[in-house]
Amino acid sequence: MAHPRILEYLFANHWAILPEVLQTMLSIAQGENESPEAVAERLGRPLQNTRTVINRDGVAVLPVGGPIFRYANILTEISGATSVEVLATDFRAALEDADIRGIVLEIDSPGGQIAGISEFADQVAAAGKPTVAYISDVGASAGYWIASAADQVIIRDTAVAGSVGVVATLRRDKKDGDRIQIVSSQSPRKRLDLDTEEGRSVLQAVVDDIADVFIARVASYRGVSAEHVLEHFGQGGLLVGRHAVSAGLADGLGSLESIIAGLAGKALGGKSTMRKTEPATAAQPAILDRDTLEAEHPELFATIVEEGRAVAFGLGETKGRAEGYREGAEEERARIKAVKAVLLRGHEDLIERLMFDGVTGGPEAAALVIEAEKSKHVLHLKAIKDDAPRPVTHAVAPEQEAAAAADAALPLEDRCKREWDGDPKLRTEFGDSYGSYLAFRKADEKGRVKILRRA
Repeated sequence: MAHPRILEYLFANHWAILPEVLQTMLSIAQGENESPEAVAERLGRPLQNTRTVINRDGVAVLPVGGPIFRYANILTEISGATSVEVLATDFRAALEDADIRGIVLEIDSPGGQIAGISEFADQVAAAGKPTVAYISDVGASAGYWIASAADQVIIRDTAVAGSVGVVATLRRDKKDGDRIQIVSSQSPRKRLDLDTEEGRSVLQAVVDDIADVFIARVASYRGVSAEHVLEHFGQGGLLVGRHAVSAGLADGLGSLESIIAGLAGKALGGKSTMRKTEPATAAQPAILDRDTLEAEHPELFATIVEEGRAVAFGLGETKGRAEGYREGAEEERARIKAVKAVLLRGHEDLIERLMFDGVTGGPEAAALVIEAEKSKHVLHLKAIKDDAPRPVTHAVAPEQEAAAAADAALPLEDRCKREWDGDPKLRTEFGDSYGSYLAFRKADEKGRVKILRRA
């Protein structure tokens, strides 16, 4: 069963979110999908006076999962989403708890609603305790906005980060029954017409202004310029693991357990789990171990690994090429699988074409399917309109023409009074208020009445 109020909520807000996740939320609101599975129960014990925080050895772990909304609502309940309102309350409780030494934001989110993100990110940036953002799978759009505000951003080697940008999804017409709407002539932009260049340019300017704030905040948090963000942070795309580190979106590769152990002051596997930021002294010289090299110099680390692999296995040029072919084939299979995953009934031919074009990834395929679905609905509505029977023009008797001409010559107030007295439907429609009907007719005479749809 569709949920009209949820659909209205989705279309009424700006979103910084991956296209396929926005499509999933639309499908849920339209009653097309089952509710997502419940999030697996996490290790540790709940932190007192919080809803989502787990205390792990004095380290507070706050999950930031799924789409992000400003307030807790029905969508956060049915889609495993995150509420900024709950996040902010739990984050403050972790800061105020004397037993908590550090905070981890465990992020697996495609992004979400813009409202409230900037304020919460500033709260993270101003925290008085060490904060680390761990991107376990996806840290995109609004999810990355939050992550960038932490003291450190650690990403899993297979996770993706970025999608720095803003998207607005609007519906051109609202099918919620017959109604008459009068828009003030002083406010022509109160109802944008997206079928016009002017309407689209006004909306584009709003989206660009919000994106400027997003980019400026990320640049400030990460200690780089806005130009660096625009050039190196993916330009709205996503970067995987070590490439995200190389570009500056993250500080290093790692795992949740190593971060918790580091903040808790423990060791994992006999090695230090958190890099020291203090300068080396004569008594304690700097040590460049494997973990530090991989985190701080990922490209050099990858080169050394490849060269070592060639020496260890005696890979010559031919064998090296075969290894490259194998890795390329694995990446292509993953790309095809991602494209196939966004299949929507009725768009099988489009998905088959994208699967084998060798270029399109999962997010891009999702965006193309959404556009194709919109176009299909537009064509369907046009076909219905074209097939509708045309109204029959009836001849008007001479006596009726003369009476109509006489009525047209009367003052507007007299004509309205005659129509009011002779038509009981008018009195019902305007609630027996002749004053309301007269005001409506005067506005209509001046061209200020806009009929959205009439049965």
